[in-house]
Amino acid sequence: MRNLLTLLLLLHAAPAFAGWTSGVNPKHLVSPGLASIVYSPDQKEGAPTFKEALDALARAGKVQRLEVITLHWLVQEASFQKELMAGLQTSAPNELAEALSSAGNMHNPKVLQLRKPLQASALSTPTVKTIDVYLSQYGLHVSGVSTEKLSIVGSNGQRKLMCFMWLQVSQRPALRPNNSFKPKPLRGSA
Repeated sequence: MRNLLTLLLLLHAAPAFAGWTSGVNPKHLVSPGLASIVYSPDQKEGAPTFKEALDALARAGKVQRLEVITLHWLVQEASFQKELMAGLQTSAPNELAEALSSAGNMHNPKVLQLRKPLQASALSTPTVKTIDVYLSQYGLHVSGVSTEKLSIVGSNGQRKLMCFMWLQVSQRPALRPNNSFKPKPLRGSA
């Protein structure tokens, strides 16, 4: 519910761009101060890239408040659909085939069994991996994926996934030196 309120706020308060927008919840809303980045399909000019939206949060001193990246509209884009489907073909081919041949509604058991593989597939897409690289520049990382209302729409030849999708963002765990590790000399020509 918190994520849905964040989305509604950002879609209302942030300027519409075809690309990525960033913002921070005002004090009077749920989760005040929560920063988020949202992909928007609006076709107006001036659309920032994900990196530009992330850098804008950093310039405003709010990047460490980033907790969620909203991908609802990106899920519908052909290129991201292709990435998700490729991941599902590899990780859950039987579940995907069953879901695609089903009625596709969000309560269908064949669609429900696809939810966890879809979340794992999203984490392995080139898009999310790129987002994670950009986040790492600020000590952040994609720590998980949430989805709601997964369904499959379209006719047999043109079926596609529909859902609400959020990336959860967390601080990148600090690497702790392992002082007890003593490397053994390598044998050979070194």
